[in-house]
Amino acid sequence: MNNLMHSNIEAIEQVLDFIQQLNNAEYQYSAKPYVDSTIGQHLRHVLDIYTSVLTVAEDNTNNSIDYNIRRRGAALETQRSAGIAELELLRDSLLKRVTKPLDGAVVVTSETSVNEYKNDTFQSTLARELCFAASHLTHHLAIMAIIAKLSGKDVCSSIGTAPSTATFIRDQATAAI
Repeated sequence: MNNLMHSNIEAIEQVLDFIQQLNNAEYQYSAKPYVDSTIGQHLRHVLDIYTSVLTVAEDNTNNSIDYNIRRRGAALETQRSAGIAELELLRDSLLKRVTKPLDGAVVVTSETSVNEYKNDTFQSTLARELCFAASHLTHHLAIMAIIAKLSGKDVCSSIGTAPSTATFIRDQATAAI
């Protein structure tokens, strides 16, 4: 398994471990007025991004990633067990069913404006989009950790830490010795 796939699996396993440690109330908790969304809604969003990428990664006849396809209101937003099941399926899919070369060209479509409808299309590679998906997951995991902390949950300080930040922290700890 190459570094990129390993990193994606590592990120997915981190969020899976985090979600498994929550109860249903924590998974559905909205920390208003600080954060309007729930952990389940953030997880659904992350899984939508991965689903868009995997649609291309598993189909050698399709080269189009459409990040506009979202499943807002899906059961996994409120049902922790559904979120866990989708994370496990995603992990297994990345391990077994990515058939397209990672350096293969893909076309990405995404809305790009919050003020009006603007849809743009870009050239990319499957590797770049998998890198984006893992980074995006980490960003949302950090927000999920904040929501969990606001619900009263004790959360490990490394949850949602970016790889480059983790390297910096390790380097600082080594330098202090």
